[in-house]
Amino acid sequence: MNTCPILLSSFVFASYLAQGQTIIGPRNMCPNGSAIYRIHPAPGAVSYTWDAPPGCTINGELPPTTITQSAVTITFGNIGGAISVRQLNANDSIVGTVQVTPIPPTRLPPKLVCDSVDIPINATYQTTLLTAVGCDSTIIQKVEKQPQPVAQIKGRTKLTCAQPVASLSVETNMANLSLLWTGPSGWAGSGSPIQVSEPGTYTLHAVDSLSGCNTTAIYTLTRDAQPPTVQATGGTQSCSPEVFRLGATANVANARFKWSGPNGFMATVSNPVAKEPGLYQVTATNPANGCIATATATVLPNSDAPTTLLSAKALGDGRHQLQCITNATSAAFRWTGPNYFASTQQNPIIVQTGVYTVRVTDLASGCLSYRTIGVAFHEKTAPVASDWVLTPNPASEVATLQFMGEHPPALTRVQVLDATGRRCWAGKTQGTTALWLDLQKFPPGLYRVVLQTETGTEIKPLVKIAP
Repeated sequence: MNTCPILLSSFVFASYLAQGQTIIGPRNMCPNGSAIYRIHPAPGAVSYTWDAPPGCTINGELPPTTITQSAVTITFGNIGGAISVRQLNANDSIVGTVQVTPIPPTRLPPKLVCDSVDIPINATYQTTLLTAVGCDSTIIQKVEKQPQPVAQIKGRTKLTCAQPVASLSVETNMANLSLLWTGPSGWAGSGSPIQVSEPGTYTLHAVDSLSGCNTTAIYTLTRDAQPPTVQATGGTQSCSPEVFRLGATANVANARFKWSGPNGFMATVSNPVAKEPGLYQVTATNPANGCIATATATVLPNSDAPTTLLSAKALGDGRHQLQCITNATSAAFRWTGPNYFASTQQNPIIVQTGVYTVRVTDLASGCLSYRTIGVAFHEKTAPVASDWVLTPNPASEVATLQFMGEHPPALTRVQVLDATGRRCWAGKTQGTTALWLDLQKFPPGLYRVVLQTETGTEIKPLVKIAP
């Protein structure tokens, strides 16, 4: 609104009536304003003729106007000029000049408002206000409606063990939106999409940077991280290990199971066949949230099953010999391995790296045992564990490890394990060529002597017999 006063020029009088009279009235006027102008009555005056600029009226009539009064009401238009009065019975006249300056309308910049404001779309508004000098001033402004922002949050509603992070994005009906987020524990962010990992309530504030119109959206994120409950069962093998099965159960529907066990055993069913004794572990996964739980089961060998120990010996020229020792006095052997390898020998020769399994059948009892060994071929570049020889074997009280190579390794670590894999003794040699193993405290049975050097590991079977 323009509130500055408009200064109008003061009267300038060119002549006078008798006794120096002047026209009495306002010195400046607003457009379309009205004011009373008068003179002191002259003695003997019969009438007065008043005149005013074009666009004016005198007592509601177009000038000039002759009246008997010495005062008139003049209403101005948008221009000023001279007003005058003359006595009808005199030649003298009084002349005054009034300047009328129109006040132009004030045009304000267009105003952007939100769609929620109850006005017609893109309307132009004007109002008339009174200035400090009493003149009317017109103010004009165009009001443009802007669409109300609409923001919708998209994303997963649940955090799980399999998907611990959620990506939240925003779908809107317009560009130029400023997106500000608040969330649990004082979290704050901006933009879209955002990555969040805490459950709770997330609030989006979307603001149109042009109009200031805004909207709010709320999104609730939950978490399901409850692991399943899993139970595993083992037991003692029968004479035919092919029919012994592990067992696993979980408290969730359609649970996924993954077993691991001795010699690289792997299975993905709940009740796999366990041909070898030892410790097995099962992992159960809840398909609804990806959370896991584990349990273990022990498989014990049948007391009538043949005890079997395996090892591999490098022969040179790219060949190894699989060695199988069993306590069965009469046994049958069936080996399987990579590339359809098969053999019924007790100690077959192999030429390929891989995993080999032997089934040993005690011909006296009919019981079976399975054992697996992994063999890797390496060039012999330094003294290795296979250069050690264990004698006597079987032994009753003392067994000797004798190094048969040219130069003994700087360090050889030695462990003695029983048939279940439990360590019974541990020691080491440092540059020596012989090590004595005291077996007097060992109960009769089959053992494994594990030799480790910087170049590899060798497992040698050892049979302890009663004195």
